[in-house]
This record gives sequence, structure tokens and C-alpha cells, in this order.
Amino acid sequence: MRVQRVLAIAVVSLFLVSLGFSQTQGRTEHYRIPVTDTALYLGTCYAGDPAEFDILYDDVALIHGQVRYDKEGNPVQDVYQFKVIGQTIYYNSTNPDKFVLGGPGEAAEGRIVYSEDGTPVLGFEAGLAFKVMLKGYGTIFFNTGLAIYDPETHELLFKAGPAQFWEKDFAALCNALK
Repeated sequence: MRVQRVLAIAVVSLFLVSLGFSQTQGRTEHYRIPVTDTALYLGTCYAGDPAEFDILYDDVALIHGQVRYDKEGNPVQDVYQFKVIGQTIYYNSTNPDKFVLGGPGEAAEGRIVYSEDGTPVLGFEAGLAFKVMLKGYGTIFFNTGLAIYDPETHELLFKAGPAQFWEKDFAALCNALK
């Protein structure tokens, strides 16, 4: 009987401690955003050359995630997933009939960490964010692995894995679109 009483007191104590702890952590907000992008700028091919053109792309995606706030209501962390629905269309800005399809399977997971005043400080992104394959050539453009970046300036701070998007390595993609 005494063991049961001690056990019951321990369980109630743990419950009360966890209840108090959870109330001091703030709240979370979940979101789901469908995105339809057209003519987004990816990069420039042959800059300064008469054959210069921009790489543009269209996609339909779903972004979902959650933002965690501190008890003062400032954002602490945003964790999200980005998933392209269907395939991305990459095309030549001067001749939209020149295009290649990305994907399927373009998706990324990310995290943005905020300072105490709610300013974004650090961004992390992992996954296969971009992928273009051509029959007979294989993969000509892709971005995968881990990237750590400054969310204010989008400056790349660290990368692991092929990161043609972050490195602005569009040579093969430019050749496919010219």
C-alpha cells in the first residue's frame, strides 16, 4: 500500500511539473500554404553575351510547417517542408519554347532559427530542392544535401552535398535551354 501511495505521489508530481513547464514555453502555430509560382528568376546564362537570357521557372508546391513562439510571442523557430506538386518547368526567358522539366520528387525540409527579439538568424535546408534530368545525359542540375544560410541576405554559410543552386552553377542547364 505504501509503495502505491509513493508511486501515485510521484506520478502526480511529474504531471504537475510538466504542466507548469509546458505553460512557460509559448505556443506553436501550424500552417499550410499552397504556392503557384510563375516566371521566378533562377539565374542568368551567358551574361554580357548577345545570347544572354535568364532562366525562369514555374512550379506548384505545398509548404507546410509550424512556428514555435516564446512566452512573449516572439518567433523562436520555423520548421517547414516544401514539396513540389508535379514537375517544375525551367525555361529560357527570351524563348519560352526552350524548356526542361524538373523533378519529380523536388522537396526540401527547412528550419529558420530566430534571435530573442524575433529576427531570423540562421536558416537550414536539406533535401532534393532542385533536380533536372535529360534523357541521354542524366542529371544536369540539382541541389541536394544540407545548406546553412543567412535568412536575411540568403548568403550561403555552409553546404554539404552538391549545391548548384547555391553556387550559381547553371552551365549545363544553360546549354540545355539555349
